Amino acid sequence: MSSAEIESVLHENRVFEPSPEFVKQANISGMSAYQAMCDEAEQDYEGFWARHARDNLLWQKPFKNVLDESDAPFFKWFDDGELNVSYNCLDRHLNGQPNKIAIIFEADDGKITKITYKQLFHKVCQFANGLKDLGIKPGDRVVIYMPMSIEAVAAMQACARIGATHSVVFGGFSAKSLQDRIGDAGAVAVLTADGQMRGGKEIPLKPTVDEAISMGGCGSVKNIVVYKRTGSEINMQEGRDVWLSDLVQNQPDACEPTWVKAEHPLFILYTSGSTGKPKGVQHSSAGYLLHAILTMKWGDEHVDKHDLSSLRVIGTVGEPINPEAWIWYHEKIGGGSCPIVDTWWQTETGAIMITPLPGVIATKPGSATVPFPGVSADVVDDEGQSVPLGGGGFLVINDPWPAMARTIYGDDQRYVDTYWSRFEGRYFPGDGCKRDEDGYFWLLGRVDDIMLVSGHNISTTEVESALVSHPSVAESAVVGRKDELTGQAIAAFVTLRGGVKGDESLIAELRDHVANTLGPIAKPKSLVFTNDLPKTRSGKIMRRLLQDISEDRQLGDVTTLANADIVSEIAEKAKEGSQK
Repeated sequence: MSSAEIESVLHENRVFEPSPEFVKQANISGMSAYQAMCDEAEQDYEGFWARHARDNLLWQKPFKNVLDESDAPFFKWFDDGELNVSYNCLDRHLNGQPNKIAIIFEADDGKITKITYKQLFHKVCQFANGLKDLGIKPGDRVVIYMPMSIEAVAAMQACARIGATHSVVFGGFSAKSLQDRIGDAGAVAVLTADGQMRGGKEIPLKPTVDEAISMGGCGSVKNIVVYKRTGSEINMQEGRDVWLSDLVQNQPDACEPTWVKAEHPLFILYTSGSTGKPKGVQHSSAGYLLHAILTMKWGDEHVDKHDLSSLRVIGTVGEPINPEAWIWYHEKIGGGSCPIVDTWWQTETGAIMITPLPGVIATKPGSATVPFPGVSADVVDDEGQSVPLGGGGFLVINDPWPAMARTIYGDDQRYVDTYWSRFEGRYFPGDGCKRDEDGYFWLLGRVDDIMLVSGHNISTTEVESALVSHPSVAESAVVGRKDELTGQAIAAFVTLRGGVKGDESLIAELRDHVANTLGPIAKPKSLVFTNDLPKTRSGKIMRRLLQDISEDRQLGDVTTLANADIVSEIAEKAKEGSQK
């Protein structure tokens, strides 16, 4: 689409209706069915979730209690019931479809491996029996620091099968990041590999684990299990380290699941988000599994029924996608026909919270659309009062939901302070939000990404979208920095499209472009060109680092970045700009 066509779409607030093909194939029959589900949840909230839990999960001991709010915000769902997550994921398939493909895995070199449910079941059971032989018990924490692989899936399933709580750490994280997570979780074992291949390059993993352990604070680790992935020569410490192949050799290929309470911790996932020290977000067994099944249920069928050689549904993660990028994605990637599932959720929520349902919900460029059935979301003002349609404020979730995080591991008070203290009795994710006249939600980014310039609230997302709408700009990030005159000033960081030269005249042009688009108050005071922006591995821009750079402060933790080297480059360019 041309710039003029994009401007026309945005100006008209154009709605993209689901194609007739997707309407026909959708799992629910349309907006009326969606609304009926939302009405059911509103009229009998506990009954709604209880019905889905009974219909979709396999229970060893059925629950009687649905929701226990006596110790809010530490809510408990189905807490008197017992089940096993691995049993629900694997055993349920053994009678009806044991030879159905469970995983199709494509390695870095393009080699494709397929494994059936029956084969995966046996692999998981042997892995689980091996872990038990190491003395790992229900409730023990196990860190998984492995490459993307079928073995990584088996590792998670094996932990769940014996009731151990796993914590997956991305295989590109540094030794320091790994040490922090091992120590915080008090892990008794680390499951890893000798190395991994990414982009044709070998990246060591076991040596990184050894370095992390040597830093101290990881005395809880008794065993390191190593999957032979690349065949690289590594150090193996006798009595502590064991090859996965040796661990599972001669193990029985069946393992009775350990039945656990519904609230038993399934996993801990560390999230740094865009601010502060990483938090160990703790999720439960039944609640997390329920939401995972409900969201596989209303999405995967579209993929399963069709030839994967052509795209059916496309989605986005990380940063809220701006309208211009949405339209480009829709036209150039989706061919104008694929529904875009542009969702809002967090590690802490455990599940998609605001999302279009393919074939049901009409979409709008830049909007996450409407809440998932059973999710009660609202936009409130500073006093916690609901804002009328058309207004903006703070996103909140009114009621607890099964997949929600139960706490921050080892720090209950931080959990309360971070998510439950701003608006009493409601979950506050820290995001600003607007709701249009149709009730669609438009995420504005973190509240700490709302800038106060001369008494006016300006969203970083709005300024970034204005910058990206310029034909020279590929990506942008905006932060507010301290300013003696205006309180905060807008500092912009811009990545240009290929072949575009950044100079003083383009800086002036882009600043004026924002002023013309949003008004003079939104004109960036400073603008720096950079080859990339600092991002986490989930695609979130680390604005706190850009703010540190803008205010010439000591930089915070950069260990969770996918591109840590870019930070020093940006800092140098920002310093050069400030001296002009």
